[in-house]
Amino acid sequence: MKPPFYKLIQAEIREKFKNSNIVIWYDYQNEFLQEFNLFDEQGVNKIAYEGSFIELRYKILLADSELTKKWLIYSNIENKQGFLTEFEYFGDTYIASVKDILERNYRIDFGQFDISTLEERLNILKRLWDIIPESVIRSLNQETLDDIVLTNGFGYVDISKEYTILKYICETDKYESILEEARIKDKFFEFLSLEYGINVSNFESKDKVVEYIVDSLFQSELIQKSRNKDIRPFGIRLSNINKIMNCVQLLETWANHEIYREKFVEYSKKVSEKYMINVLNEMEVDELFAIEYLYGIEEILYKKLEIQIFKGVQDPHLIKEDLLGYLNGLYVKEEQRNYQYSEIENGIDIESLRSQLKDLNVFVDIRRRYYFSKSKIFNKWNILNNIFQLINMIYLFEEEFKAIDNNFDNIISLYEMNNWWKIDLLYRKVQEDYTVIDDFISQLLNFVDKRYYYQYLKPLNEEISNIIESKHDYEFKTDIQLDFWSKYVSNSDKKTAVVIVDALRYEMGKEIFSMLDEIKYKTITPIISSIPTVTEFGMASLLPNGNTKLILNEENNLIKITDGNLNYSLNNKSERVKFFLEISDGDGVVKNLSEIVDIPINSLKNEFEEKNRILIFSNEIDEAGHIEDSSIQIFPGLLNKIQSAIKKLIDIDIEKIVVVADHGFILTSGLEEWMKVDISKDMDNVVKKRRYTISRKKVEGNYITKSAYSSNYDGDLYFNFPRGINVFPVSGGTKFHHGGISLQELLVPVIVIEKNDEKVIKKYTPEVVEQISLEDVGLSTDFAQNKTREIPKSVKEQIENYIENNSLSKKEKRILELFLRASSYTDSEIQEICNEDGIRFISKSVMAFMQDFISKLNNEGYDWIGFKVVGMSTYEYYLK
Repeated sequence: MKPPFYKLIQAEIREKFKNSNIVIWYDYQNEFLQEFNLFDEQGVNKIAYEGSFIELRYKILLADSELTKKWLIYSNIENKQGFLTEFEYFGDTYIASVKDILERNYRIDFGQFDISTLEERLNILKRLWDIIPESVIRSLNQETLDDIVLTNGFGYVDISKEYTILKYICETDKYESILEEARIKDKFFEFLSLEYGINVSNFESKDKVVEYIVDSLFQSELIQKSRNKDIRPFGIRLSNINKIMNCVQLLETWANHEIYREKFVEYSKKVSEKYMINVLNEMEVDELFAIEYLYGIEEILYKKLEIQIFKGVQDPHLIKEDLLGYLNGLYVKEEQRNYQYSEIENGIDIESLRSQLKDLNVFVDIRRRYYFSKSKIFNKWNILNNIFQLINMIYLFEEEFKAIDNNFDNIISLYEMNNWWKIDLLYRKVQEDYTVIDDFISQLLNFVDKRYYYQYLKPLNEEISNIIESKHDYEFKTDIQLDFWSKYVSNSDKKTAVVIVDALRYEMGKEIFSMLDEIKYKTITPIISSIPTVTEFGMASLLPNGNTKLILNEENNLIKITDGNLNYSLNNKSERVKFFLEISDGDGVVKNLSEIVDIPINSLKNEFEEKNRILIFSNEIDEAGHIEDSSIQIFPGLLNKIQSAIKKLIDIDIEKIVVVADHGFILTSGLEEWMKVDISKDMDNVVKKRRYTISRKKVEGNYITKSAYSSNYDGDLYFNFPRGINVFPVSGGTKFHHGGISLQELLVPVIVIEKNDEKVIKKYTPEVVEQISLEDVGLSTDFAQNKTREIPKSVKEQIENYIENNSLSKKEKRILELFLRASSYTDSEIQEICNEDGIRFISKSVMAFMQDFISKLNNEGYDWIGFKVVGMSTYEYYLK
């Protein structure tokens, strides 16, 4: 392995110390100050001249009057006054240039180099030393050195000349003058022609040169993606057609460049506006799908989807005709004249959509991984992906629901095992994306709303209503909130933080669970909320209660909730906090979620040092839900806040963390008239809400009535619930509801995170594997399953040993670590994950790097990684 440059100097100076205790290093050109600072020889004292030789002598003699120690003295000033003469007499001097060091260490013959510029160019090489391969150094010649200088002239610490092209495109005036000043413009143009087939020698204007280069790069992608290699939608012909792949790789590099990405998007927009009609005329419709870097292609493909779904057009020629009309401004006129969305199912041919659903899912799932979607410039594919997944899952639910039995625990099991919870998650995600809604998506959402209500929420929750109505108690195989504390908290002596999140329904718990993927030992379990599913009852049920029923009374037209053991009042937060602190007997502390996030970590750790039970409340989701119109957009930020709090609790060494909720909620796009159910005037209600009432009397009606006793309370009151997802005609919100007995209101998560020990490993490992395969919202089930395919143990061990025993670059190590987590990645996924870790593919694209790395591994006898083309420009790398 090539040593750092300062190590070469250090080795030479080490030889000097074999004969003397003092070495004076004269660096008259100020070339080696960095190397002096890095010098780290054991037993050698370093000191540098800082403007006064007298002071320098004084410091040395003060520390070592007899000069018995080893001293390396650095000076960039010649010893003209003789201040260092005695040190030179007793010691030795070291004077060197980059040329001298390379001649001595690499036996390079500089006789054939241009001596007039050699020293300056070698200093550039020294600055780039760490990223230049040793093979380049050993075979250094004038041409290689010129290449390095050319690249450095463009400000890059990289020997890849492709960046000179990006610099020229994006900072034209500045680097045009550099090329002129260095007299390397002809060399630059020659490189452009030889490596990329782009001949610009006939252009006099630098703007024309840039335009021609840009057009050549974008057109190259189109040629590569087309079956007909003779297309020329921009009217450009490369001097060497075999260089198209080089152009495409440079385009990809430009698109992902941190500094020049913005300029890339700007040029991509210009090219799209100028040539999109030509592109449509020369390419087939199915070939458009593979284009990645042309800005306007996203809108064209999006419009193609709209034509397919709402106009029912499948013929590629008719689709192309419509798309060309759209680009020419004719599509809107035609739509206004002849084409309106029908009132029945919002203009959608249901059978046609259902037959296309699998293909549509694949289309948008792949398309959302392309450049402009990943860069969040075009945001519509993600919401379409969620919509199509949601529709597909509702269709699956309809089939699975036919075989359902009237057992609540079995339904909960199906909700978990068949991923019905994901229907609720996807519906919420679709509602969160209202910022990107247009007429097309709006019509799809109207269709989705009806399917979600009529084919999913209504039948599922009418079945739940029937089950609860027929039960004479509130006992299930699934845990209930009243048993929470004894089962999940009291049974452990570990320091435990209990995070109670108001209105965290089960699917949201699933999302938080997936956000904690780096935490190895964790479980998520459903638990059934107390009814009514509101804060007062749920929070009271979750507190330590010795498994005894809560007591309900009515006083002065108010409901009073009392602890069944010590008769503590539990009606509001302050009373519940007081109860917890008193029953904890000095061992407990209560915080809000915001305090956990905001308090400095050391202060938080000190505050919890003597506490064994930490109770943390969060009411943000419930508060946001009642804001209605803006609530759903707030949800993602709130889940991130909960995730941050959990990670902070882990960082301060809390041994056990339990996340739970008081109740869930139903989310809709608004109330419809059919949902409203009348309340009998004779039932004498104490509390009236949209999803429940509490009454003194039991009066039969088109709703479900449960006595307090049959709902696990001591008391003589009655709870009344509208069936399914109906509501009572009471004022309140229209989109966010809770209090009733739907599965979405009743089922909440219990997430348990514990420190690693043998018991935890055996208990939690299987569930972790299962949950990881479900973590990606918006990914297909097949994709998620593919990602979590078990890696053969022998290969995994080989890779782990290879990482441990070999000197790898940061990039190589990270790639291998990725394949310890999953069995396959596309090139874009590798780039995205590495980018998040601060690893950039600058000098080489992912494709080029992986090709070299796989070859390196194969040459060393490790045939681990294969690759295949999964799209016209997408590579997938997989463990063999």
